[in-house]
Amino acid sequence: MRKLGFLVLVTAVLAGAPVQAQQDNQKTYDAALKSLQSADPAERAFGLVGLALIGQDGKGASREVVSALFDPSDEVRKRAGEALSAVNPTLAGPVLELVRGDDYTKRAEAVQQLAKMGKDGAPAIPALMSFLDQAKGDDKAKVVTALGDVGAEDKKLTGQMTSLALKSSDPAVRQAALKALPKMADAQGQINTVLGALSDPSAQNRVNAIGALGTLGKGNAEAAQALEAMASDPSAEVRDAARKALAQLKAKQ
Repeated sequence: MRKLGFLVLVTAVLAGAPVQAQQDNQKTYDAALKSLQSADPAERAFGLVGLALIGQDGKGASREVVSALFDPSDEVRKRAGEALSAVNPTLAGPVLELVRGDDYTKRAEAVQQLAKMGKDGAPAIPALMSFLDQAKGDDKAKVVTALGDVGAEDKKLTGQMTSLALKSSDPAVRQAALKALPKMADAQGQINTVLGALSDPSAQNRVNAIGALGTLGKGNAEAAQALEAMASDPSAEVRDAARKALAQLKAKQ
């Protein structure tokens, strides 16, 4: 019955007058989002069909559609590609290349295309995060930079970026994350996480945390005090990093 009702809504979109069609599009959109939460892959696929039928009126669901490109179901992934092309054609090209392309160079180029979209590229975050694990060499840092460009308003991504800045084994990735962090939503809210990392048993991780404090700690007395305390750390590398971070904070005042 639920699928039948959904189909009636979709049919109404195609047949109704403009005002009625707009109302029906909204109903189809709401029903489609609900279907995408279903444990039944057939329901999820059906929701994506509905979004494809209402076209760019479904643009607000772009991120959910991108996420569906990674669904366990082949049918859902297929319908997600069709839906993305319909609801957000500008985003669809680079995202589908990034997720489904066979040519690594073209996939790396798609990252840069998405970065140039700025906040309009935010729905592509799931695709960029997936590619981060597959990127090679310097491209990893470029993916992190792109995430900062498109995801400046995404608080969840801010936490993930902080984790990269603190824990990535790739120095270029850490630096790219540190550079992106100050521009991201609720970056100051990450300071407690960074402060906690100062007690990490790894000297390198303490150095990473100090770098993050130097980036985020402007005007934060607790951050300055913590850096002063780190100036007596057993590790010479940590002590040096703490002195540089303190100088960085003072230069920003």
